[in-house]
Amino acid sequence: MLETAIKELTEEVRTLRHVMETLRNISADDAKALSEQTAKAKPKPAPQPTEAEIEAAVEEAKADAPKADTPKREDLQAMCLAMVREDRSKKAAIKKALAVYDAKVMADVPEDKLAELKTALEAL
Repeated sequence: MLETAIKELTEEVRTLRHVMETLRNISADDAKALSEQTAKAKPKPAPQPTEAEIEAAVEEAKADAPKADTPKREDLQAMCLAMVREDRSKKAAIKKALAVYDAKVMADVPEDKLAELKTALEAL
């Protein structure tokens, strides 16, 4: 397994070396064209949910939230952290969902609203 990884890295180094040698030999116009091609090839970021979608998810959460099964703040924090690690663009959506409850951090959310918040976060 280690030998395979070394072989793969060696091949990548060779490829990078070839690219660097090629880049040294291109003109400014070619460099600009290559830059434009690279910019076009970049993946587009995931679309941000709109404020209306976030509020709709929160309202849906309010209607569907079970009253007896209140989640722990620590579990919700861990859930938010995992969501942000998976997709950084969700950080803003999470902050907006907290703002619906006049909160900047999880500790500011009222205890009786945690189930609603969990449902809203799961909808993101």
